Amino acid sequence: MMLQFLLIMPWIKAICNWVKHSYCRLAVAVISSGIIYFTWLSFYDHFVLSGPEATHWYLLDRIFISFLIFGLYGGLSWNFHHEIQTFLFKYWWLIVGFYLLTYFRTRDLFLATFKLTDLTNDSYYLPSMAIYALAVILLIYLICIAQKVFNMNYWLKSIHFLAFYAYRAFLANVFWDRIFWQYFNFKQLALQNIYLAVLLLWICTWCASYLSVYVVHHLWLKINGSVGPS
Repeated sequence: MMLQFLLIMPWIKAICNWVKHSYCRLAVAVISSGIIYFTWLSFYDHFVLSGPEATHWYLLDRIFISFLIFGLYGGLSWNFHHEIQTFLFKYWWLIVGFYLLTYFRTRDLFLATFKLTDLTNDSYYLPSMAIYALAVILLIYLICIAQKVFNMNYWLKSIHFLAFYAYRAFLANVFWDRIFWQYFNFKQLALQNIYLAVLLLWICTWCASYLSVYVVHHLWLKINGSVGPS
């Protein structure tokens, strides 16, 4: 996916340059890409995710169209970042309400199966999950704006530090999750109290993932004589 992002980035940049600061062109880009994206999600949901081609076309979720709008909308948002920041700060309650609405909607869809995990119901390739992801991005954007407006420098530094290691920690997450689940008795704890097990597993995995990538990164810097964030 990261390689595909690099390959399609010139196209995203070309669209952003074409739009510039034109509201008409922005509407064309947002609406047309949104139609393409959500049509693709509906197609994937019907034929692959919970359809007859689940065992044959399952690799289709790796192609760039499955995450097209996140890159494109991110690029377009920079063209209008002053307007977006003003709107989000003024109507923050709409963003919070939109996030809560999408959160409880996706939560209800997830719990409707009465199962701990059901990938046919909580996949981010469902339209509902894509909308939820956009709501989360807007909420994070709003938090960033609030930090800038209220000069919360300490939090900005902390978030910058976490963001620097976030992708690497994400890659380490699956390994630590398996290790804790398999060798630290979380499986038995889940049978006794599923909520406590999930909470503790999340905390342990999060801490171990960040700690491991931080240590590996600084060992690498020490070996190569480079300097990184402290």
